[in-house]
Amino acid sequence: MNTPEKIKTKVVSYFNNLKKNKKRILFDIFIFLLIIIIIQFYQTRNLIDNGKKAPDFELLDLNNNQYKLKNYLGKPVLLYFFAPWCTVCKISSGRLNEYVNSIDNKEIIVLAIGLSYNNITELKEFKKEHELSVPVLAGFEQTGQDYKIPGFPTFYFIDKEGKIKSKTVGFTTETGIHLRSSW
Repeated sequence: MNTPEKIKTKVVSYFNNLKKNKKRILFDIFIFLLIIIIIQFYQTRNLIDNGKKAPDFELLDLNNNQYKLKNYLGKPVLLYFFAPWCTVCKISSGRLNEYVNSIDNKEIIVLAIGLSYNNITELKEFKKEHELSVPVLAGFEQTGQDYKIPGFPTFYFIDKEGKIKSKTVGFTTETGIHLRSSW
């Protein structure tokens, strides 16, 4: 039978262990976040530096309408570079749609730029399959080189002055897009 003293000892021991575990859990979370930051830095190390002017482009959308980045000076722009064969792009396109649905499209311009495709049909199928509500532009190899695209997807956040504000490579959540695009 447990005496009140034994019960008290067990409760105190439990809470002491919880305090020790809490510190360990917080330390593990810190290390995990540090690893994510290091990986993010590594993935974006060769992208255009923040504060630099974004390269201008003249690209056609899937309906042959012309888009020039310089036409959007005065408004923030999010560029989403993708490849139609990219599995992570297929997943992240849903996060892009969630982001677009949560913002005022008149305040922030969102453009998807397809790269590494064989023909326009692939881009059209990607747009339809993933129900992208933003213009999808047909990029060229030079577009990818101008933006130093190392992999897909790559996001560039451009401020009202046409300068790179932030960027990321790989999967990101809707929250991640919001945090990087908080103008």
